[in-house]
Amino acid sequence: MVAPGYGVQSAPAVPDSVAVVLAMRDPISRRRTRGLLEAQPGVTVVAECASGNEGVYALCAHSPSVVLLDAGMSDLDGLAIVERIGVDEMPAVLFLTRLDRGLLRKLELHGLGYLLAPFDDRRLLDAFRRAVRQTEPPALAGVRRRLARLH
Repeated sequence: MVAPGYGVQSAPAVPDSVAVVLAMRDPISRRRTRGLLEAQPGVTVVAECASGNEGVYALCAHSPSVVLLDAGMSDLDGLAIVERIGVDEMPAVLFLTRLDRGLLRKLELHGLGYLLAPFDDRRLLDAFRRAVRQTEPPALAGVRRRLARLH
């Protein structure tokens, strides 16, 4: 018998239920992403947004566990959405972006999750699972500290 806390390392717990907001400008990508995520046990997409302003509203209205956030929305980009919501109110974030070297450097520097488009289903699910692991309070506090340093 192994005493608790010694020996075998367990993976971080993943919540039983994950509410997700998709803030993505492309309707085809949103539909594909929704289908892929909702096929995962316990995942529910609570809102889909085509603009940054819709994203702000959905984040306030639904308080999701995770947001997939298109960093290049036309009205409000991903960083402006974070600023509007406030770092302390943000869920775990997975930024979705096309090649934007400045943004990528910022995200990498601060250890924030992103996925560079175009991406396949496996890469999306892997990145999503990493974001879900960031929903636990200690990890989420770290994400929020890193988001705050982006500004």
